Amino acid sequence: MAAPKFELYTDRAGQWRWRLRDSNGTKVASSGESFPTKSNAKRAAENVRATAPLATIDDGSSDAMNAALHQYLQRRRGAA
Repeated sequence: MAAPKFELYTDRAGQWRWRLRDSNGTKVASSGESFPTKSNAKRAAENVRATAPLATIDDGSSDAMNAALHQYLQRRRGAA
């Protein structure tokens, strides 16, 4: 099985992009924007690689957010 890897490629407009493939070759992430040079695309991929281990997952269900939503809905129900 191959290791996960970032691939640099040119899009239809001739701009550079990156995509991340897992060990099975499945694309799991992509740049979402194009870059004018290969070195800019590589730098962006390196930034993602360096930052990703520190990232958390925000599913929007923090306790504070849920509490605020609950209070808002309670006020709305009381006003109805």
